[in-house]
Amino acid sequence: MSKEYTLNIQGYYLDVSRSQFPALPAIFFVYKGTFNAENRTCVLKQLLYVGDADDLLQCAATLDSRINLSSTLDSDEAIFYTFSLDYSDPVIRKRIVDALVYELRPSLIKFNPNAPKPAQTTIIVSGNKHAFVPARIEAPSF
Repeated sequence: MSKEYTLNIQGYYLDVSRSQFPALPAIFFVYKGTFNAENRTCVLKQLLYVGDADDLLQCAATLDSRINLSSTLDSDEAIFYTFSLDYSDPVIRKRIVDALVYELRPSLIKFNPNAPKPAQTTIIVSGNKHAFVPARIEAPSF
């Protein structure tokens, strides 16, 4: 049976801002891109990672050391985060992340074609403009 969840995306934040993230459960997205300091805008180039955390502040503080985000960057690029604080239940967050990873294939998460497909899940993405993430995801789509 398919379940529907809504993620309200909270802006885009440079990696150096992660010390200000809330210490709350979250689903988060990590991108690489470039930052225009004059306009305070970013151009996102690639979705690197999708994950969930019981404590976003703590997780973001150690993520680079765990999956080596910095190694993916060119000299003019930076790491950006966006997140949703909509679900505190870790079982629901895992279901959503499994569906997102299956559909979006972030570059730092190795896709295992032999792994079971995620449970039928519909994800509605709202809030700030969401790069590389469609407004509606029906998983699994293939």
